[in-house]
Amino acid sequence: MTIERISDTMQRLVCADGKEITLIGTAHVSQDSVDEVARTIDEIGPDRICVELDEGRYRSRTEVQGWENLNIKTILK
Repeated sequence: MTIERISDTMQRLVCADGKEITLIGTAHVSQDSVDEVARTIDEIGPDRICVELDEGRYRSRTEVQGWENLNIKTILK
């Protein structure tokens, strides 16, 4: 496997079988980061896109709204 540094935030891994993986380090609150990811997806046209999320962000994307999980009887006691 070879690793090519494309920029401060991007690396391309080329596997022995010729498959390429592009890794992009992101800042979740940065519009520049969002723009870089969108531009890279448009330019490369990848077969797959994977996103790494920490547990808190994952829960916020997959669970019902937090207030909907609250027991109203517990709140009013």
